[in-house]
Amino acid sequence: EITSAKQALSRAEMLYDSLFQNYADKLMNELEQQQDAERRKAAENPWLTACAQFKEEQALTEAMARALIERVAANTGMAVSFSVGFILPMKVVEAIGTLSSIPIAPLNGQEGFANHAELQYNIPKHNIGGPTMDYGYTQQLASPLRGEALEELKSFLSQMELRYAPGIEHTALIRDSEGSIAATASLEGNVIKCVAVDPAGQGQGLTAPLLTALRQKAMEEGRRRLFLYTKPENRTQFSGMGFWEVARTDRALLMEDKRKGFETWADSIRAPQASGILGAAVMNCNPMTLGHLYLIEQAAANCDFLYLFIVSEDKSAVPAEDRKAIVEAALSRLEHISVAATGQYLISSATFPDYFLKDKNRAGEVWTDMDAAVFLRLAERLGISRRFVGSEPFCPVTNAYNQTLARGLPPRGVELGELPRLEREGIPISATAVRELVRAGRWQDIEALVPPATFAWFSDGANRERFLARLS
Repeated sequence: EITSAKQALSRAEMLYDSLFQNYADKLMNELEQQQDAERRKAAENPWLTACAQFKEEQALTEAMARALIERVAANTGMAVSFSVGFILPMKVVEAIGTLSSIPIAPLNGQEGFANHAELQYNIPKHNIGGPTMDYGYTQQLASPLRGEALEELKSFLSQMELRYAPGIEHTALIRDSEGSIAATASLEGNVIKCVAVDPAGQGQGLTAPLLTALRQKAMEEGRRRLFLYTKPENRTQFSGMGFWEVARTDRALLMEDKRKGFETWADSIRAPQASGILGAAVMNCNPMTLGHLYLIEQAAANCDFLYLFIVSEDKSAVPAEDRKAIVEAALSRLEHISVAATGQYLISSATFPDYFLKDKNRAGEVWTDMDAAVFLRLAERLGISRRFVGSEPFCPVTNAYNQTLARGLPPRGVELGELPRLEREGIPISATAVRELVRAGRWQDIEALVPPATFAWFSDGANRERFLARLS
């Protein structure tokens, strides 16, 4: 009876511990949801974001003031004037007044703050073929440039040792009094690229109105985040316009217009259960095959916890959300694996930085170098010490990418593991072979090459139709 009572007490204590842990987890989840909601709310309102940044820093920097001025310009829609009520540290208010002609009248002021200060910012309108700017220039926005104007732009960029990117959607130009291009910047997706100023116009503030015009166009189209590729020596210039460094190599610099955007993304995918030796792999899975599954299982076996990143860019035959869902379903039986999306930071052709390189043959090398730099920053943030890739005996581009990682990762404390691919009758199982079978109408034949989750997806006729439409 005593033994039975002790066992009952032990079970009761375990139940209590379990209930308490569940309650604690519930409270933590609610707190995290509340914090995420506050972050999303701030991210949707550039004013809240800017003010939060200034309150957090409690220090005056020229970059902060310039970033706020740019926010004002972007939100005016090129209007003649704009006013807003907000709270800012007094030092930042003073800096804004020093850097621009903004009159600020503090209302109900408190020590160190301008409480509900009214801010007015006058901006001249610039439309296509619009009026002359204050210093003799005119501004133009085209979506995109065509014909002779496009050829003129290509020639100008070539003189600046840049190359026009064929996917550009919007181009902002500033012309001098003689009608020649003095400065330009373009937008593709959410990436600002091909930014150039003629040496004769440098130092006259031509870049800022170009970025303002592109930011306004991006906001009109619902693009709330912008990235910028440039040369490393331009970091100071763009830092003063509200861009922050993400990663750099000796030839390229990736920046974004959200302060701590990279850190916020990295922290959002951090797995609380990750411990021990942490590994990572990045895959597209278009679609997921048994070859992918084999590589994932081998990678997981060579570390204590594996971060598996699925490419987010939605340009593959299998939609991005479906690719990630298939992978999650296929790995449901495996433990110690976290499946996450690459977001806007890893492997995206939209941010391929070859537009400013004269030697196009070096573009692939620069991209792999930049991807390695971004991954190394992520690895440091999450504590990842191993990166896994599949061997690539056929594709020279992927093989070169693996070689770049092999050179760049180990010196920074990240071991690279190259895993052999799963073969069938001496031939590696590949997503290319699966795509070709589906294209040929033999989708039933892929069952021996893919996990059940992939086959189930292709068994749906609507999915096959979408796949074939996107494949073409």
